[in-house]
Amino acid sequence: MTVLSITSGRRYAMRLPIGFRTGGARQVKGLLIEISQEGMRISNLGDRSYTVGEPVDLSLPDGHKMSGIIRWAHDGLAGVRLERALTLAELSAVLDNRPSATTPDVRLVRYGT
Repeated sequence: MTVLSITSGRRYAMRLPIGFRTGGARQVKGLLIEISQEGMRISNLGDRSYTVGEPVDLSLPDGHKMSGIIRWAHDGLAGVRLERALTLAELSAVLDNRPSATTPDVRLVRYGT
């Protein structure tokens, strides 16, 4: 049996808090955990259900706004296809917001070892 996997481009791991709003609903906070030029995966969206094809507005911490549509959603996670693909410069700017590999994460620091 052959399994075919198609992806929409290189994906980058993130950990960036964002604002997430669908329709006239109140904005919720989410966590951008993966991004590509054409879309993103967002976690920590709570227990609200989202519909495939539903428009979404995204707000990054630097004030940058993006729009897209829900591609899939379950268990507080959602895949969003961006309305307009990011240029390499725009993608690079978003990636510059992620925590540096040299920045210590206090949750990862072990004391006494």
